[in-house]
Amino acid sequence: MSTGNTSNGAADLGSFGRQPPNTRHHVIVSLNDEQFAAVEGWRRAHGTIGQPEALGELVRLGLLSEIAKIYRLVSENRTSGSERTRNGGERKAARAEQVGG
Repeated sequence: MSTGNTSNGAADLGSFGRQPPNTRHHVIVSLNDEQFAAVEGWRRAHGTIGQPEALGELVRLGLLSEIAKIYRLVSENRTSGSERTRNGGERKAARAEQVGG
């Protein structure tokens, strides 16, 4: 996959995050027959006008899916971490009662 070129022909990777909003970047993507057919099927099913729009939307949806997976993983770790702390405190209190009682 390659990115759009700057005036000297090199990809401008150093300005990531500093582009004006809604700047369009052109990317060349190679797909095998199966991937191409899947994109075309998705495009037709969703009434997307062109391949660039369809690929852009599929990339956006894929990124959102990955972000959601990471969010769930972090949320689960926070929840299980607080439960471990709470359960660990309960165990210590029970042991203290056994030793003292």
